[in-house]
Amino acid sequence: GRIATGDCFVGDSATKNAIAAKCAPDCVEMEGAAVAHIAAKNDVPFVILRAMSDNADEDAFQTLVVKQFDVGEYCDRAAHICAALIASL
Repeated sequence: GRIATGDCFVGDSATKNAIAAKCAPDCVEMEGAAVAHIAAKNDVPFVILRAMSDNADEDAFQTLVVKQFDVGEYCDRAAHICAALIASL
C-alpha cells in the first residue's frame, strides 16, 4: 500500500487529516523511507515489514509515552504478525 513518511511524530487528528488529504496513505511512518533511500542508492535489495504502534491521533502520545508501553509485548506481537504475513506468501 501507499505509505507516507516524514520527520515528525504524528499525534493529532489535524495533521493526520492533512496527510490523508494530500496523499491518502494506508499508514504513516518515519524510518522506512530513509532505509529505502540508502538501499536504493547502494543497489541493495530491501523489504520493510511494519507493525503500526498507534493510530496517529490524539491518543498516540498517551499510548506510547504516558502509559507504560510494553515494548516487549509489542515486539512479540509485531514479530508474530510479520511471520504470519511471510508464511502466507
